Amino acid sequence: RNSDEAPETKIAKRFYPADWTSKDGYSTFELPLGKARTSQYLRLRGTNNKNELEPEPDAKGENPWFDLWFYSNPVFIKLSL
Repeated sequence: RNSDEAPETKIAKRFYPADWTSKDGYSTFELPLGKARTSQYLRLRGTNNKNELEPEPDAKGENPWFDLWFYSNPVFIKLSL
């Protein structure tokens, strides 16, 4: 890939608080990926704002701590056939 864009990228699932389990300060969820057929990668992206599906600029005067986003490093899955 020679681009900063990944048009084949898709959202596999959205998780909401009802999908998590929490214990000892950790929250977890599961997403079965099935059998990998090609090398690939996955990333996690999340927000504490349940009404905003994509990041948007903060409105003037908005407290930025009320609208946080995070992006994980990619997890690479490399198949050797």
